[in-house]
Amino acid sequence: MSSGPQRERKLGAEVDRPFTVLFVCTGNTCRSPMAEGILRSMLKQQGHDELVQVLSAGIAACPGLPASPYAVAAAAEDNLDISSHRSRLLDAQLVAQADMVLGMSPEHVEFATSLAPDPEKITTLKEFGSKQNAPLDVYIPDPMGGSITMFRASYREIRHEIQRMYPELLEHIQKKRQGHQQ
Repeated sequence: MSSGPQRERKLGAEVDRPFTVLFVCTGNTCRSPMAEGILRSMLKQQGHDELVQVLSAGIAACPGLPASPYAVAAAAEDNLDISSHRSRLLDAQLVAQADMVLGMSPEHVEFATSLAPDPEKITTLKEFGSKQNAPLDVYIPDPMGGSITMFRASYREIRHEIQRMYPELLEHIQKKRQGHQQ
């Protein structure tokens, strides 16, 4: 193992750059910022935050907008602060640099794939890690324009899906890193 400060040993592999997970929704002010905050928090709690970079973007985002106040409130109820989030528009460069792209709906997956075709790394959040038991409903409902209750429900569903797929995500990262070392 290299002794340089740029390298860390985690999950059984040397790391030169973080594995990048990109969450995608429509406006990048509700679902994907909540998902970004949830995964970042889980990674930090588990000591993997230096291993994984978590980003989000929207297929129809107006760059620079803050997260929706209700998204910020729903996350805050779970002790997550996403108030510094600023929206960004999904582009080919973001998709290409990501190691994994997780959309909130099939339309988000379709759009990301049209920018940088790589079906191996682009799927919906609900489908990742569910290949053997593919869910019938792969949509995370968009709470935009709805009540705080709708945002809370969306937040809970996203958190549930990230908790469900988290062990497989770590496995996926480890396998990818080990493949790069050979």
